[in-house]
Amino acid sequence: MESSNGDNPLVTVVITAYNRPDCVNQAIESILAQTFTDYEINVADDCSSDEVVAQYRLPNCARLIRAEKRRGLAAAGRNDGIRVARGRYVALMDDDDIWLPEKLEEQVKLLESHPQAGLTYCHAIYVDENLSVIGRHPHCIVNHDPLDPIVRNCFICTPSCVMAPRDVFTDVGLFDESLECCCDWDMWIRIAAKYPFVADPECRIWYRKHRGQLSGNRWLRRVATIQIQEKVMTWAASEGRRIVITPRRRVTLGMGVLAMRLTEMDGIPRVERDAWRGWFFWRRVLRLAGLYCRRKVGVLVRCLTWR
Repeated sequence: MESSNGDNPLVTVVITAYNRPDCVNQAIESILAQTFTDYEINVADDCSSDEVVAQYRLPNCARLIRAEKRRGLAAAGRNDGIRVARGRYVALMDDDDIWLPEKLEEQVKLLESHPQAGLTYCHAIYVDENLSVIGRHPHCIVNHDPLDPIVRNCFICTPSCVMAPRDVFTDVGLFDESLECCCDWDMWIRIAAKYPFVADPECRIWYRKHRGQLSGNRWLRRVATIQIQEKVMTWAASEGRRIVITPRRRVTLGMGVLAMRLTEMDGIPRVERDAWRGWFFWRRVLRLAGLYCRRKVGVLVRCLTWR
């Protein structure tokens, strides 16, 4: 499929990269194999060494954007790539993921046929470091009114699944660089507050799972969850939105988890550790008792099995 956006490409692909030249090259190869060809590629490198950058096999349609110093944030790289994007649509990609050939074509069709949409997302196949299939991301089809579902749970597997109109980022702002993790979830919430989504039910990317993945750091994810839900609470309260109730419960639970982790650190007196643990334990017992009394058996089971 070919399209035209004047002198500019229709799609800008933004790849975030750091010290993984083999992965970057595989990602670029998967882009070059797309059935849709009207695109440019912005590779936002987070200050990799010269030896690493020299191994990138960049096509003529690619632009390398190198940070002057290491920031350690995918949000910063995505923002760099979006700022200089020329395409009408922006497709995000992490350097360790791989697109299947029809990914761009199908998502352009969805956005062209749904001009009011704030983004479109597809689903993912899990692969290991050798690209062997190990599973699939659970399907979740959400189109209209995506705000409540996305606040409860980030059902979009990875930014590599997403394409959005560039004007949407102008409207809602760029990725929040104060978040060390889960900045994509924060972005999807902000978009959902103003726009509907368009879901593609098909799996169109390979999501690579490997050691050292930021998404595998449960501690950072818990901290980011609290930060994001606090942002939602502040916004929802100012807008008078009912959604403030759900985030408040998640923040309360998240604060308890943080308290438990803090009590494991050295230098905290045992009495204080026991007090924190007791507070968290009894708060959870009371919460479960309340759920049981209201006969919410399904929610009770999920809470009991929560990790």
